[in-house]
Amino acid sequence: ITKSTSVNAFLLETGADAAAATRLARGPVELEAYSKQFWVGTAGQLAERLRPVIEAGIDYVIVYLPRLAYDPSMLRRFAREVVPLVG
Repeated sequence: ITKSTSVNAFLLETGADAAAATRLARGPVELEAYSKQFWVGTAGQLAERLRPVIEAGIDYVIVYLPRLAYDPSMLRRFAREVVPLVG
């Protein structure tokens, strides 16, 4: 049996202000509420949150990143910066 899960994530640049960086993606939703639905953090922070999920025996994780249709750079960064930390 293959086990999977999904994660909503927003990859921050190191040193970025989370409220400012997520403003366009979250619209009128406050950062605190948005952070309950999305993992907001740097590559290292997202990797730290993913490790327990992977260690629990998940075979694959489906990651949703906001606004990919408009700007695929976050996907490229996720593949380059986060995946090596957990893969």
